[in-house]
Amino acid sequence: MARRCYPITLAWVRTKLMLIPLRDDLHLKARPLVTYTLIGACTVLFLLQQSLEEVESQRLIYSFGIIPALLLEHARLAPGLVFVSPEAALFTSMFLHAGWIHLIGNMLYLWIFGDDVEDSMGRCRYLVFYLLCGLAGALCHVAAHPTSGIPVVGASGAVSGVLGAYLLLYPHARILVLLPMPKFSRLVRLPAFLVLGFWIVFQLFNTAFAGAQEGGVAWYAHIGGFVTGLVLVPLFKHQKVNLLQPAHGSRRWLRKL
Repeated sequence: MARRCYPITLAWVRTKLMLIPLRDDLHLKARPLVTYTLIGACTVLFLLQQSLEEVESQRLIYSFGIIPALLLEHARLAPGLVFVSPEAALFTSMFLHAGWIHLIGNMLYLWIFGDDVEDSMGRCRYLVFYLLCGLAGALCHVAAHPTSGIPVVGASGAVSGVLGAYLLLYPHARILVLLPMPKFSRLVRLPAFLVLGFWIVFQLFNTAFAGAQEGGVAWYAHIGGFVTGLVLVPLFKHQKVNLLQPAHGSRRWLRKL
């Protein structure tokens, strides 16, 4: 069956409406060591991957990435490619990336939004939360593509869960965003609920109209991770941390900029 595609619409959305967050206005109570460690681990592993020959790099992806058909026992890998079990690959895949844009995009969002979510939960809870969101995102992709033999890697599911948590915790935080325009780019300050609301609508749009894995992107993993973050954040945040926090200090921050 031919895959449905809407290239003109998608090209317009991606080039004209993409928001690039740069920073928020929240202040941390503690240094986000887990977030820094996750970013460092993903970056180091990607650099290691880049140092390999193309054949070895592909072998690494097949060995540690999620392959739905393999997980559901619809297929088997050659013995030389099996380094971890398909179940373990649900976790190892979170630390590998398919390219520079893939890595930078995920790590940028984790850098901006992950530190505040870690602050609201504490380090140990945040790490468990992050891994559970990544696991849920991976399982959503597997459920959507049970017979796929294409390996999937990336922290997108876990990072999407962080975005879902941030949205429930700090919807009124101000995000400095780079907005690419047709002839020029500009910086704007938007509330988090608009930035992250746009982000999830973008994921849903691509899932509905571009196919769930159009362009090599596992859109269901993004949506699954995001929804999991929304569901889990009330269970993982500290009791003294409130959901839907007001915009304390945001107006002052805007004047200072």
